[in-house]
Amino acid sequence: MLLLRTQSPDVGRFPGPIRYALRPETCLVEFAVKHMVVATARGRLAGLGGELVVDAYDPLDSCVRVDLDATSLDTGSAERDQLLCGPDFLDVDRFPVITFESTDVKEVQPTRYVVWGDLYVKDLVGELPLQTRLAAAGPDAIAFAATTVLSRRAFGLTWSTAMEKFGVTVADTVKITLTAEFGA
Repeated sequence: MLLLRTQSPDVGRFPGPIRYALRPETCLVEFAVKHMVVATARGRLAGLGGELVVDAYDPLDSCVRVDLDATSLDTGSAERDQLLCGPDFLDVDRFPVITFESTDVKEVQPTRYVVWGDLYVKDLVGELPLQTRLAAAGPDAIAFAATTVLSRRAFGLTWSTAMEKFGVTVADTVKITLTAEFGA
């Protein structure tokens, strides 16, 4: 993902990339999608693992991978969770992991970045930009918050029923927020 930038880097201090492991207990992905035109269905997924590799010489050449546990999906409705985990949506029996792998990092402001990457959902992959904010950085940990919007249809999540006057029951646009901490 990125990002450790100091005002006067001590190049000799860093022998190579700095690796941080995702702390799964700190990783939370929350999503929201319009349901029945006016309601918003919300849910969450838990982190499984991942890695942040910071390039100390050029932080914008850093990279990140985050694995999410698709089986952890929780919307607060057992019936909805069963549908979303089933073959019409995530098919978690066959695809239990959702993965994001960065491909590019662009600095927007000193602590804000757009992290482009590939999102693997089921057997599909799509490019996705994460609007990312460096929340905290210390010698042993780095924390981030990110948001994005995706089209669920682009990832093969096409199930919906038509409503006579109002369109579909589940909107195509899914809003996603992510918070995560990586430790050395």
